[in-house]
Amino acid sequence: MEIHRTEEEQVEAIKDWWKENGTSIVVGVTLGIAAIFGVRYWFDYQKAQSQQASALYAEVLASLASDKQKSESLASDMAANYSSTPYASLTALSLAKIKAEDKDYQGAQTYLQWVLDNGTDEGFQHVARIRLARLLIEDNKLDKAESLIKAISAAGFNSEYAELRGDIFLSRKELTQAAENYRLALVGLQPSSQRNQLLQMKIDDLIVAK
Repeated sequence: MEIHRTEEEQVEAIKDWWKENGTSIVVGVTLGIAAIFGVRYWFDYQKAQSQQASALYAEVLASLASDKQKSESLASDMAANYSSTPYASLTALSLAKIKAEDKDYQGAQTYLQWVLDNGTDEGFQHVARIRLARLLIEDNKLDKAESLIKAISAAGFNSEYAELRGDIFLSRKELTQAAENYRLALVGLQPSSQRNQLLQMKIDDLIVAK
């Protein structure tokens, strides 16, 4: 009898608990199901966006050599509709390279700045920042270049940033600081690598200049 009474009490307790919490449970389950389908929809959307952006990027690459006006139109489409994908940054970097080769440095800077302002991939942003700083140094906009890379540090890019700081000091005829930064840029590089050899040449030239 005691067991039976205890079971009845448990059943009644469950009933009471359900009356108090049943609605919130139903709502919670409903929201959970909605969330699952929402996440699935989001991933499907992202996948579709990536596929469409990839196809558009292929068109950009195909048009770069033969129809630059078309490539710029496609790049505008990419920026407007697929800016959240890595392909938008890749497109802007590709157009910036072509602009620089054509001596259109302002156009190149515009595309590189777009990556800095809108890119979603940190690695591509570092690439854009480094390329933009080089253009600014070549254009003798040393203060702007210095400001662009000030206090910037990132694994995999520190050597390039140190070299850029060295180039800025060199352009200002501050040879000691230039050499210090070139030596920092050598850290971690393979002695046989091309960058190591180029940096060593810069250091040797500074020694001769001194």
